[in-house]
Amino acid sequence: MSVAESKAKSPKQSSRNKASPAQAIAPEVLKSILDATPIEYVNIKNLVISDLNARTIPYSKESVRGLAASIAAIGLLQNLVVHDMPDGKSGVACGGRRTTALELLLEDNLIQPDDVVPVKRVSREIAAAASHAENEQRVAMHPAEQITSFWK
Repeated sequence: MSVAESKAKSPKQSSRNKASPAQAIAPEVLKSILDATPIEYVNIKNLVISDLNARTIPYSKESVRGLAASIAAIGLLQNLVVHDMPDGKSGVACGGRRTTALELLLEDNLIQPDDVVPVKRVSREIAAAASHAENEQRVAMHPAEQITSFWK
């Protein structure tokens, strides 16, 4: 049997290229939903990192210490995107590093469990798509941009 014959006789594989959550929801639809979603405030003690968060490797406390210091000094500048969890908590799909930084601030007694943070509450489907979209396009600042931003 030739190589060509063996390839022709191999069973067809099912498509492995399933649409990602962000592809399943058109970007303009996702944006309009997130833009239209009102900000609400949730107690920090009710936040948990969601299984829908695209980032699956936990952040070490040390890797977010600088972010925690920034939040302690000037507050949380960007809201979290959450969805309802079965246990009544708010699952953080967008903002895992921020949530880990908040946990560090709790441990250091710089904030309290009843303090509130801004969130946008969306469905599980939208949360998964938003997390994928937010992390897929992430690009770090160029060092020159970082330096010049200090003098603005």
